[in-house]
Parts: sequence; structure tokens; C-alpha cells
Amino acid sequence: MYFSDDLRIKISKKYSLNLEGYVWDYELNNHLMEIKLNYMEDHIKTMKEVYEYGLNIGHCGLTSRYFALVFPTAKLVYGELPILKGTKKSPTGNHSWITNKGFVLDSTLRLLIPERIAANFGYKIEKTIHPDSAKIFSEYELFSNSLMSSKRDQPKYLKDLLTIE
Repeated sequence: MYFSDDLRIKISKKYSLNLEGYVWDYELNNHLMEIKLNYMEDHIKTMKEVYEYGLNIGHCGLTSRYFALVFPTAKLVYGELPILKGTKKSPTGNHSWITNKGFVLDSTLRLLIPERIAANFGYKIEKTIHPDSAKIFSEYELFSNSLMSSKRDQPKYLKDLLTIE
């Protein structure tokens, strides 16, 4: 179980939502966890490590860019997801995800939701990034930076990760 699962369960209970029916299946999960991170990451090498440390939470844009690498037609979407509002990593509900072949792939909550019903869960699109641009990474946003700060004060980091106000 990943920190994403704990957060999803807390959100499901808080909002009386059944998100469990949209959790990634075994095959998709394995496919995504095998993603190798780029050369700029010096302390963490795979997406599986990202999830084991909970680094995907609060780095939905970066995680989604990695997902866009393995789905060539995926678009990166920036917007809002009100069910994340009040979490330490998204106090205002800002969020990002990818869309691909009629589905929303949410990297924070590990969800795969048909686009036609995503609005029912609160997904609100503000900006869509073309598939080519979705694959461009910033040299300043790295999982390794967050990993180092999370290790300095791990108890606080873990508490903040799963806090919903």
C-alpha cells in the first residue's frame, strides 16, 4: 500500500465517495511503477520509489509528465480537484493529471476515471498541455529535492502528507 492509497481512503470517507472502483489495476500499476526517472534525479531512480516515499503527492505535475512519456498521446491537464482542497500539498485544490484515450489518469490518488464522468468527482480543467510539451521537464523540479527534505524531518513530512483540514 502506498501513501496515495491512505490519502484516497481518507478523502473517500470525508466526502462519502466510492473512489475504490477506479483504482489502477495491477497491470497499469506495474507499468507505471517501472518508469525510470531521468538523469537529473540523483537520489531516486524509479517511479516505484517515488510512490514508496509519497513523493507523488504534491508533485502531481511532475509525476504526470513522467506518465505522459509512456502514453504518447496523453495530454497534461492543470486544474482543480476540490476533494484535495485542504490537504497540505494542495490547500486550494489545485491539481494536475493526464488524459489519454478517454480517461483521466490521476497520479496523486492512483485513479483511472472515464473522462465523461470525471467532473462528477470534481475534476475541473483550466489548462491543457499538448502531448509534446507535456514531456518537457524542468531542471528545478525534482523528486530528489523533496526526498532530501522529507528525510530531514520524516515524522512531520509523513503527517503533513496525509493531513486534510
